[in-house]
Amino acid sequence: MTPLRQFTPVATACLLTVALHAAAGAKDRAAVEIPFDSVHGVVIVHVKLDGHGPFAMMLDTGADPSIVDLATARSIGMKIASQGGQGSGTGTDANLAYSTRMEAVALGAFQARRVDAQAMDLSGLSKALGVPIQGVLGRSLMKGRVFQIDYPGQVVRFYTVSPLRGRQAAPDTPRRTTLRYRYQDDLLLAGVKVDGQPAVANLDTGSNGAFQFAPQAVGLLGLAAEQARATPGHSTGFNGEGANRTGQVDEVDVGSLVVAHPAAVFYAKGSGRDDVGWSVRIGGAFLKDFVVTIDDVSHRVRIEKP
Repeated sequence: MTPLRQFTPVATACLLTVALHAAAGAKDRAAVEIPFDSVHGVVIVHVKLDGHGPFAMMLDTGADPSIVDLATARSIGMKIASQGGQGSGTGTDANLAYSTRMEAVALGAFQARRVDAQAMDLSGLSKALGVPIQGVLGRSLMKGRVFQIDYPGQVVRFYTVSPLRGRQAAPDTPRRTTLRYRYQDDLLLAGVKVDGQPAVANLDTGSNGAFQFAPQAVGLLGLAAEQARATPGHSTGFNGEGANRTGQVDEVDVGSLVVAHPAAVFYAKGSGRDDVGWSVRIGGAFLKDFVVTIDDVSHRVRIEKP
């Protein structure tokens, strides 16, 4: 029987150093980082589609499926359905959506294949943002993946191993919260309150507002007085413009994160948000100070200050 080798303390220290370096390297390899531009509070990444591009595309948890600008899809020879249907989203204009598919999507070193999409005219969205937008990466890309939007660092990370793994018991603090969600046409968070009332919330990285309320939320959450005090305005979405009112609510609690007197947008009836499954939508104006990790395997979201 071969005797066990006896390591000197120096050798042990060297092995420990190598092990630590290997662990650090494994951690680094677990994520692909992609820089992004923040344009009016929304995340813009640069993407190659089917070997063409790069194209400027929004990263939008509120889009299902992903979207390619109709003119862009035609220019690179994507196969587009001959018949279209009305796409969902804010606005009351007719903007037909045609089924298509992105055969190859590349964001730096991150790659995905055969991603379902719709082809739509995004010229109105480009005009509203002030920059050309050739597409929107939505649910069809994000489903079953783990990714992180580091808003202060302006980096998106795609993980092979979830950074939330093994940290389920980490307590919520005034700077960090972890919430469960379900997906039902939108990413719907549990654990959100508005003026003390539980509310179904939609985490939407494609929205540049802070907190936006669907028409039915006014009655459900007792916000009639807040809506009445708000100033008339409008919102721009995939289907053009829709009416709203801009004001405030007293408090929004996103898990353990408490926001006093935040700006609030109240969507008007008939503006394209009458049949949604949420009361309040959480967007980029709130998320901009946080690192947001979305684990679509365990259906958890962590929102934390860096």
